[in-house]
Amino acid sequence: MIKAFLKAQRRIIYVQISSTRIAMESNDGLRWEATPEVGISRKGSDEVISVIKDGSEAVADQLSISRWVNPFDHPRSILADFTVAEKLICHGLRSMLGGFITCTPAMGIIHPLERIEGGLTTVEERALRELGLGAGFRHCRVHAGSPVLVQGMTRKNMDNRLKG
Repeated sequence: MIKAFLKAQRRIIYVQISSTRIAMESNDGLRWEATPEVGISRKGSDEVISVIKDGSEAVADQLSISRWVNPFDHPRSILADFTVAEKLICHGLRSMLGGFITCTPAMGIIHPLERIEGGLTTVEERALRELGLGAGFRHCRVHAGSPVLVQGMTRKNMDNRLKG
């Protein structure tokens, strides 16, 4: 258990988000990818997330789905629904890491791939950082440059890799 905790302290998760795909990759080789479509079902007067299209859960029970939501599909911003986006990233982390609390990664890098013309506003940067922290990262950075190679990345060489 101590080894898993120490390994998690060094783990960096790189999250790429777009309206058509969400992908997570860790610096130690773990990977998870999905279409950012989330099924919302009605339970009494509440709506709850019931299905995420990532191949790990059956989508056979479509009758209970009241609506499908893509939390990254908005004409002006990368975030359309903060709460659903947070749940989607949480689900991805649990699927990729096995769901153990001790495996929660120390660092997350969130990289929006679209709707960033002219750069991110401070509001968008803060929302994306809060999204990562709410999803379970202990620290979160937002990257708006070109894609990054996360394999072998450490906290020491992270700044140099994120400059490009």
